[in-house]
Amino acid sequence: MTNSHMGSDSLVNKARSAYGLFNLTPEWLVLLVARIAIIHTFWSSASNKLAGVFELKPFQAMLFESEFGMPFPEVTALLAGWAEYALPFLLLIGLASRLAAAGILFMTLLIQFYVFWSADDFWVMMLQTHIFWAVPMLVIMKYGAGSLSVDALLKKTVFAR
Repeated sequence: MTNSHMGSDSLVNKARSAYGLFNLTPEWLVLLVARIAIIHTFWSSASNKLAGVFELKPFQAMLFESEFGMPFPEVTALLAGWAEYALPFLLLIGLASRLAAAGILFMTLLIQFYVFWSADDFWVMMLQTHIFWAVPMLVIMKYGAGSLSVDALLKKTVFAR
């Protein structure tokens, strides 16, 4: 054997060892990070919309009508604000996580394809913002909330029987 051949074997073995470290990352940690990744974004958006439970902040209905072209702007702005508070909270505690993630993914797709459809920055918003909201939600929809969640607790107790 030549030295160059032995060196490449050693490099391959080192790469395999390094790659094996990724398998040590606990699944619960990956799913927890996926659940909390977008919470602040949606809670901030909700707090910009809502002045109270049934009260919008000034200009929100006008924004939903004139800028976003949403039907029934008062209702859609209220529903969006409620969803932006409730769905991330469900993700935070890990309750009905797959449904909450589906709801956030739906809102993300609605924003991207309804609000930004004809915008000059359609692709910028998709590739620099909305894709980073969608990916963690797809992970949660596929794998659930993980073992550090109310969903897991309910599965072990209430739904175990």
